[in-house]
Amino acid sequence: MAKPCVRVYNGDGAGSRSVLSTVEALHQVLKPDLEVHQMSPQELLAGEWHDSSLALVMPGGADLPYCRKLNGKGNCIIRAFVENGGAYIGLCAGAYYASSYVEFGIGTKLEVKGSRELAFFKGKAVGPVYPGFCYESEAGAHAAPIAFRPLSSSSDSSSPDAGVRDLEREAKDPVASSTGTPEVRVRCRDYSNGGPFFQPLAEGPAARQVMAASAGAAENFTVLAVYTEKEDAIAALKCHVGRGRAVLVGTHPELAPKWLASQTDAVAIDQSFREDCPTQQSDEDVREGVREQLQRWSKERHEYLCMLLHEAGLGEHVCMTSPHI
Repeated sequence: MAKPCVRVYNGDGAGSRSVLSTVEALHQVLKPDLEVHQMSPQELLAGEWHDSSLALVMPGGADLPYCRKLNGKGNCIIRAFVENGGAYIGLCAGAYYASSYVEFGIGTKLEVKGSRELAFFKGKAVGPVYPGFCYESEAGAHAAPIAFRPLSSSSDSSSPDAGVRDLEREAKDPVASSTGTPEVRVRCRDYSNGGPFFQPLAEGPAARQVMAASAGAAENFTVLAVYTEKEDAIAALKCHVGRGRAVLVGTHPELAPKWLASQTDAVAIDQSFREDCPTQQSDEDVREGVREQLQRWSKERHEYLCMLLHEAGLGEHVCMTSPHI
């Protein structure tokens, strides 16, 4: 009998580095009882992967090519998989793709905006969180400070900035406990390059109060992480979709620092997008600075990835003692 598996989409729009780093990270963090396979658009559209799969990962890259290839039949197949108990994990472009509406680079030559079919998250994916993004470049990359829900409340004083990485949140904050009791939160830095934050469609003081009090239950989502230097904008969330789950992540917890030293994330996109990027800008200093920060926070990033996989329903297959970074 074939082992169950996690499928990583590899088609137009999927960044080459994003696919490879995602597959590598999953191989390292998941137990051997769960296989990891890349999946082409043709395989996805055939729909024969449902029964053997526990999760579909849509990696970073660009979401417009995802739309062109998968709108209609492809999205129906994905939605049926999740509604019947599967998991969808959207990383960066994959998170934009699974939100109701996308706002990317508004007011710039890279602007993309519009509704999306999957709409697992009933809200907007808005980005880039940090300015300077350029396709196939690290010029706009950041080691973004985030705070996330830990799998446990244990702390480690050997971590960088010990004493501030374990946070207590007030009940008014998006990551606060649904009981109103402050909880410990883990602070770390994660790779961000063009990724979004998430904004509920009914945004406003009243909506934020409801979200904090109910952990997103009214909107069918739970906040898993926030950008701490961006007024606690939502960095990751979980949606319940039928009998399944969708976990959307604005950053890249799967990306090991070594990938920043070897290659950029090549994406099959329109040539006009490349021409609109400031390609003359050197990204070497940015690349090295981000790489060093990610290395310092490797343990917390590993815990973050494990937490996200657990929230996607893969907890029994996660090996907490095998760092992917």
